[in-house]
Amino acid sequence: MCGVSPLRKWSGCNPGQRASLTLELPDEIISREPSIKYRGIFINDEWPAFGSWADLHFGGINANCYEGIFELILRLKGNYFWPAMWASCFSLDGPGLASAELADEMGIIMSTSHHEPCMRAGAEYGKMRGSASPYGDAWDFLTNREGITKFWEDGLKRNAPFENVITLGMRGENDMAIMQNASLEDNIALLRDVLHTQNELIRNTVNPDLSAVPRQIVLHNEVEKFYYGDGDHEGFYNDPELDGVCVVLGDANCGYTRTLPTEKMRSITEVTECIITLICTAALMLMNGWAILFYRGCGSRCLWPMISG
Repeated sequence: MCGVSPLRKWSGCNPGQRASLTLELPDEIISREPSIKYRGIFINDEWPAFGSWADLHFGGINANCYEGIFELILRLKGNYFWPAMWASCFSLDGPGLASAELADEMGIIMSTSHHEPCMRAGAEYGKMRGSASPYGDAWDFLTNREGITKFWEDGLKRNAPFENVITLGMRGENDMAIMQNASLEDNIALLRDVLHTQNELIRNTVNPDLSAVPRQIVLHNEVEKFYYGDGDHEGFYNDPELDGVCVVLGDANCGYTRTLPTEKMRSITEVTECIITLICTAALMLMNGWAILFYRGCGSRCLWPMISG
């Protein structure tokens, strides 16, 4: 309205200073409510571009850095954020919970990326693991079930005071495929077990009514295969643990949609127009560390690609 770009902090196009500003407006302005509930961005692959910029200007990817990011999201009519995740821990680097508290204060709904369940950053486990750690020393739900469950539980408790969309599921450490040498059947069984455990944790730590807790699972790479299964093995797509969960249909890392909602997905009507999520690809990077891809939900278990750019 005043001609100030939302990207003013990065574009080098700072607005000229004026002694006064006059706006002629009607007596009443009612902004239409957005048709999509969660609208935001994902800072992915933040090094070297975004991370170096944050180090130079703010001493790190911390709350001071994120304040400008949150302003940008709000200026772009967004309200939702997946933070940097290669080597960053949003709820530790604020320092502490300062970034999460700032997000809550500014009305930004937080979530985490595809491989970061239960409000834990991907890099957090590496900082806390060890033989004497209550979380154990293996990112392995089969051999370290108690430790991993405790790790997820404490993440949910820590971030419970804030408004979040909680990521479910599990990938291997450092965003690699989980159980790479196991069968399709074993991987599907593992994820069913993981989903059940995570939902129980959410009931116990966030809200006994799961339907009141926004949750998502992202079908990235091999997880998509486990979701759908094959002719011999039924995937976990119909697992009751996914009731009310948004399933994010990711791209192919090159900007191409990998799959579209099935007719059954589109017929689900419990939750509609639910989320914008952002899958980073090299072709869509902004500042070599940002990407924006919009999705419009068509049911409680799916997202429908709407706008990319």
